[in-house]
Amino acid sequence: MKMTLGAICMFACLLCTGCGVRPTAVAATAAPPIAGTLYIMHPSDHPDGRLNIEVRHDGLVVQRPTLAGELVARDRPSVHVSRQAMFSGVRRCEPLAISPHGVYVACLKADGNGTVAVFKLDQPAATLRDTRVHISVDTHEMAGFVSDSRLALAGDDQTCPMYYRTDAHVYSAEPRARLFIVDSSSAKTIRPGVCLHGLVAGDGMIAYIGHDSSEEPQYSLDGTHWSPGLAVAVDGGGDVLAIGANNDLADSRNRVIAHDVVDAVWTR
Repeated sequence: MKMTLGAICMFACLLCTGCGVRPTAVAATAAPPIAGTLYIMHPSDHPDGRLNIEVRHDGLVVQRPTLAGELVARDRPSVHVSRQAMFSGVRRCEPLAISPHGVYVACLKADGNGTVAVFKLDQPAATLRDTRVHISVDTHEMAGFVSDSRLALAGDDQTCPMYYRTDAHVYSAEPRARLFIVDSSSAKTIRPGVCLHGLVAGDGMIAYIGHDSSEEPQYSLDGTHWSPGLAVAVDGGGDVLAIGANNDLADSRNRVIAHDVVDAVWTR
């Protein structure tokens, strides 16, 4: 189900960031082939920590560049940018997300404040602009473009509820973050949204990431109805792809796409 930006931001608050009753699990089945290109990351025993990347196009495993360490524009996969820091000095900035056609890039500045900035890929130095949004947890689940003109950010907000894990997980505290919609060209905040722990953006839609009362990740498209799993991608049909407790990658109808998955990226 696709949500317009207006519908997404109508939900003024999410008091527990999805910490209500855990959704009832649906029996898993095999998923049909997914149109487009899906980069599926599997764990590996590489000494340098590199993941094994499986590339599928229209459901078939293909041999093509995996573009490891790159951000790929989902509507123009030929356009990509390295995740390595750009610029220098106080302008130093590490790319977080690229817009659907590769027009804009969002990056995290090395200013000690976690400031998010935006720039045009064809004129980076001349167009670098700081937003008013700050991110203290640096993961790709904190930023995503819903269109070339709109950037969604899970920015720091201490008014959002605190959520601590009790399992001694390395990420002992989830971010106290809120959804912010930012204009790509001006870097100005258009409107704030709900409290959340992260997000995944698709074509005109956002999947909120939260946790249930059992501390398991879950996602929602409206802040009210939640599905189990850690959302990692949205495909071209608007279907959220999420990793379950058994490390299976599945779609929103719990149809299994791949096993033993740690992350995934979708492009056309």
